[in-house]
Amino acid sequence: MTDIGTRYVQARQAPATRRDIRVDESWARTLARVMRSVRRERSPYARITRAWEQIVGADLAPRTRVLSFAHGRLVIGVASAPLRGELVAFRAADLLAALQASPRGRDVVELDFKLFPDLEA
Repeated sequence: MTDIGTRYVQARQAPATRRDIRVDESWARTLARVMRSVRRERSPYARITRAWEQIVGADLAPRTRVLSFAHGRLVIGVASAPLRGELVAFRAADLLAALQASPRGRDVVELDFKLFPDLEA
């Protein structure tokens, strides 16, 4: 290849500038964040969380939170001890039946309520 041809090829294969690299990294981070979000939305945990929020309604949802779900056991964080007592004593059976009747919560076998004071407003 001639000298002019070599310079042309080298110019066409110039290394990326710092700005190009930053843009590429930004896109990569954005894409990774979107993919994590999609995976999270499709996970069994997300389905159970949506089912729980739908079943307990707007009055209880802000004072409770799904903490974990494994092997059919759904652990719910509760904002206060009196609310936990009410849920355990009076509403656990009805909530479990409602969860099991919904398509998203049919895998729930057991409900467990834990005090989680960080939920208090």
